[in-house]
Amino acid sequence: MTAVNLELTWSISPRTAIGFVVTPMVVNQPRSWFGNAFGDGDENVRAVSGSVLVRRYFRLNGERSRLFVELSSGPMWAEQRVPALTSHFNFASQAAIGLVLLPRSAMPVIVGYRFMHISNGGYAPRNPGLGVSSIMIGTVVHFER
Repeated sequence: MTAVNLELTWSISPRTAIGFVVTPMVVNQPRSWFGNAFGDGDENVRAVSGSVLVRRYFRLNGERSRLFVELSSGPMWAEQRVPALTSHFNFASQAAIGLVLLPRSAMPVIVGYRFMHISNGGYAPRNPGLGVSSIMIGTVVHFER
């Protein structure tokens, strides 16, 4: 899977932020439940999800870095059924842990680990779910009013 999270967050306290996440993604998956046993091969499926995010920060030694944990969840739509033979509509839920590195003269850098679970919530006849582990690397852009 290849994905980019675009986040818009607001601080509701010095240690807590809430926000919205839009995630365009490409899911590489087998075309059928049988993998490539019958020569079906894999397919790349474009999808997009929108989630509500809650992030909690924890101060580490000094002001140069902050640990964070986050949770997000929301609907997802794919051009093909994800996983194969299940549903175009799913829910994408994510949990992450990471660090925000705060250099004195540059933009903050975010590094961490994120786990995403994709599931149709049982409303389709099949609901095998799909789990994706990823490394996240990013930055924070601040806009002034």
